[in-house]
Amino acid sequence: HVHTAPTVFNWVVIGKDAASDKTEFDYWNLAMPAEALRQEVLLTNANIDAANERAGQGDVGVPPIPRTSMGEILRKRGLRLAMTLIDTDKPVPWFWSHDSGTGAVVSSPSFGSRFGMSRNRFQQLEQHEQFCPKPDDNPASDAWWQVRMLVNWFNARRTAIMKAGPFLCMDESGSWWLGK
Repeated sequence: HVHTAPTVFNWVVIGKDAASDKTEFDYWNLAMPAEALRQEVLLTNANIDAANERAGQGDVGVPPIPRTSMGEILRKRGLRLAMTLIDTDKPVPWFWSHDSGTGAVVSSPSFGSRFGMSRNRFQQLEQHEQFCPKPDDNPASDAWWQVRMLVNWFNARRTAIMKAGPFLCMDESGSWWLGK
């Protein structure tokens, strides 16, 4: 009998102990760098503020776009992930509709009433969302600048919270299946 050490997670980072029950959100929260979420809120709010300033110079009576919070960004991210669970080629507005149409086999998910975010608000956040600051130098020099810092933070977080066991299952979803 050979004893192998399992993969170990540092649950203290999010205030949990190893023996407590965990939810899917706990695992996501453990992996997601909090500084990345804070930065996303700051940058998204800066984009919203700029849009409000531009709108204030034009049409009178245009209501300002409300600033966002970490909780709202998490909700929007959850909605985006929930969209991937429904096998459909319908456009984003369909997820908020209440009418599936005549003869529909799949009913519309009614995201707004079910998850508490209007389609308009979701689309405002999508339009103004930003993950990483624009580089001071030429942004064209780095095609990945919009997500580079996020990926670096995620990788640093992964090494800080996880000590891998001796056996790993690599993700081969990006590999071609050659029938072998």
